[in-house]
Amino acid sequence: MKSLIISAILVLGSTVAMAQMASPDQRQAEHEQERASGIHDQVDVIAGPTVQQVTNRSAVLTWQTNKVAATRVNYGLDPNNLYQHAYLPGGSTEHQVALRNLRPHTTYYFLVENTYGQNRLTGTFTTQ
Repeated sequence: MKSLIISAILVLGSTVAMAQMASPDQRQAEHEQERASGIHDQVDVIAGPTVQQVTNRSAVLTWQTNKVAATRVNYGLDPNNLYQHAYLPGGSTEHQVALRNLRPHTTYYFLVENTYGQNRLTGTFTTQ
């Protein structure tokens, strides 16, 4: 499974994440992951995902899609056991979810799902 690694810059105790448009390699990785998950839709992630406002106990994950899509994320300490969930009802092209109950100085894995619970893309981040 391919992952998109999310990097953040630590500045004066707060994390500033740099928003980037998805590169051709990232879009290819997303398409490969979608095919592997059986996703056959016209939704593409066009920016992000970006991890922002990272603290020792929480983070905010944002991304944009080209069409209205679900805002669903699973996350946890083991990429094979993502036991925590963040979800916003409805659909959007601007996605933002708070990831809570995190441990300090810990690497987390996340998985952005489509409406049917299929894996759209994955990534990692580390809390402060």
